[in-house]
Amino acid sequence: VNIHGTAIIANLAIDAKVEKLCFVSSIATIGDDPKKELANEENDWGGNEKNNGYAITKYGAETEVWRASQEGVDVVIVNPGVILGSGFWTSGSGKMFSEIDKGFSYYSEGVTGFVGVKDVVRCMVQLMQSNCKNQRFILVSENKSFKEVLFSIAEALGKKKPKRCVQPWQASLLWRWEWLVSKITSRKIRMSKYTAKTLFRKTYYSSEKCKIQLEVTFKSAEEVIKQVSKEYLV
Repeated sequence: VNIHGTAIIANLAIDAKVEKLCFVSSIATIGDDPKKELANEENDWGGNEKNNGYAITKYGAETEVWRASQEGVDVVIVNPGVILGSGFWTSGSGKMFSEIDKGFSYYSEGVTGFVGVKDVVRCMVQLMQSNCKNQRFILVSENKSFKEVLFSIAEALGKKKPKRCVQPWQASLLWRWEWLVSKITSRKIRMSKYTAKTLFRKTYYSSEKCKIQLEVTFKSAEEVIKQVSKEYLV
């Protein structure tokens, strides 16, 4: 869906001579570089074993967008971190709020980039209204550990903070169990091999390019979490 759906949009944009197209990708397509402390837009994609279906198909979708740029359509791509926002409490990052509300007791020490949904949309609008074209932009407010984020959510919701730190061996057993159960019952997998690895991976991202070119500031993850928590409690 990610690749084919984007290809359809790219083709329509080319045929209709659309002036500009903004595509929402992900930091999942930003490659790692051991020589750099912070990953940025120049990091080359590495199609290695750490990439899951989501990352691979998002990268494939980006290639369709770049194809449109070669055929006359101005494009901009945004690569947001984990997007924090309200309204979807049973999937994505929204599930962290509902799970903490239920008394979720586990956390991990993995680190990744987080950003508020309103900041993502604001940057997209500014990029579409600007003269910027054929570039990509990482959108990350802060690099934080899942532990920090879950603790902040618990505090904002007035709930107990998770007490148990998940160990790699526990996550390894869990994703295998989930795989087995899904094969037997056809139940959707709640934790994949990739998700299990993500819990412990520490990757730091830079959004300096966006901050400099658009002269924007991002709301802190703490501010966003407090606002989203208020909306969750309504």
